[in-house]
Amino acid sequence: MVHHKPIKAYASGLNRETIEDIQVGLKDWVNKIPSLIVILLFSILFFKVGFEPQLYQAVCYFIVCIITLIYFMKWKLSKKNKIE
Repeated sequence: MVHHKPIKAYASGLNRETIEDIQVGLKDWVNKIPSLIVILLFSILFFKVGFEPQLYQAVCYFIVCIITLIYFMKWKLSKKNKIE
């Protein structure tokens, strides 16, 4: 999340666009919010409620997550290709 290594292009004198860097960082955090919410919900389910899913439920959840990931990645790529 935090980049501590110097970037060669910046070391040679190239100036960074501070406002653009902040906008990109905020956009990344906004994109992470749904994942953080789901992780929080499952943490509550597993540790506070004591939910123990069966193997079948876990496999179904995994398949649904993979299908959702593929769908949104295709949607994101098609949106990106339309812009170009």
